[in-house]
Amino acid sequence: FLTGGLPFTGRNAFDLMNAISYQRAPALLPDSAGELLHLERIALRCLERDPARRYRTIDALRRDFDSYLAAEYQAI
Repeated sequence: FLTGGLPFTGRNAFDLMNAISYQRAPALLPDSAGELLHLERIALRCLERDPARRYRTIDALRRDFDSYLAAEYQAI
C-alpha cells in the first residue's frame, strides 16, 4: 500500500468489480510531490486495465524501479 488504502473501493462486491473494470486507478496522492511522480508512474502502469499498457516483463518493471531508487539515493 503506497497510499495506505486500496486503489478501488465499493459499497458491495458489484460496485467494487465495476470500479475495477471501468475506472482508471486514482493518483497516489491528490497533489503528488515531485519525488513521487516517478514512483507514481510505475505504480499506475502496474494497475493499467489494458494489459498492453502494463509492463511486459518483470525485468522492465525492475529497470524502472531501479531507476527510481537510484534517483532517490542521489537526492540524499
